[in-house]
Amino acid sequence: MKHALVTGVGRRLGFAIAQRLLDEGWRVSGHFRTESEATGRLRERGATLYQADLEDATQTIGMIEQLQKSSRLDLIVHNASCFRPEPEGLAEKAAWSDACHRVHVQAPMLINEGLGPLMKATGDDPNLVHITDIFAERPDPQYRTYTAAKAGLDNLALSYAQLWAPDIRVNRIQPGPILFLPEHSEEHKAKVLANTLLRREGGLDPVLDALWTLIGNAYLTGAVIKVDGGRFLAQ
Repeated sequence: MKHALVTGVGRRLGFAIAQRLLDEGWRVSGHFRTESEATGRLRERGATLYQADLEDATQTIGMIEQLQKSSRLDLIVHNASCFRPEPEGLAEKAAWSDACHRVHVQAPMLINEGLGPLMKATGDDPNLVHITDIFAERPDPQYRTYTAAKAGLDNLALSYAQLWAPDIRVNRIQPGPILFLPEHSEEHKAKVLANTLLRREGGLDPVLDALWTLIGNAYLTGAVIKVDGGRFLAQ
């Protein structure tokens, strides 16, 4: 049975990815930071879950060491993320910058380095997918720390695509406005969709379909799929 690790399965996209993998008969290991209804539902379906704060390297390494005991690993999906508006004070900015780097760059790097040998040993076309953001290439200055960290995650994928070829394929998904947050106002939603060619919220399924494209196409590595309704062109 193929085995996948998905980070950030406690909500939204990570939960949906884990659900789809389980539907397709995969064994799923999921990382989460905070218990939720989603983590309970995944456990009921047989997923193995690991709680870790990816801002804490010690916790991240502890999770990796547990996963290194697995017999195989076919897929890693780096989905975990942290997002908030840019803070005001310098101390707050420093803390936010550190958190963004640890979650979006340091933790994925540690996971890749720690579990890459297991993926190589598995064979059978193992895959690594970094879920980044369309702003990794065209940053939003209002969220400059977040977008800089996502750019780091994006670039990290390109490094591993070169480092691990031809044994492991490494690709990226850059989502756009797939699912607004509850705190987003109607005004904010309208502004975003006005700058999206397809003029609608995408939902989670298009990202899941993109992931399946990357997994299924054995001649893709170093590639990117923008799942953004054309916002990258229109913004």
